[in-house]
Amino acid sequence: MYNRKLDDAATSNPERNADATRSVHRSKVKSASWLKVIVLAVPVIVLVAAVIWASSLE
Repeated sequence: MYNRKLDDAATSNPERNADATRSVHRSKVKSASWLKVIVLAVPVIVLVAAVIWASSLE
């Protein structure tokens, strides 16, 4: 469905489509990298918190 929208845009307005495709791709990459940072950071934070909590129990 996503690719079909881009294909429809390509047939309707070729000049504008290059810019639209570039900006859509850029925003997808940016959001994907933020998602990756969050997904990787959460387990690290939980692990550090667990180590601190465990060391405070002793």
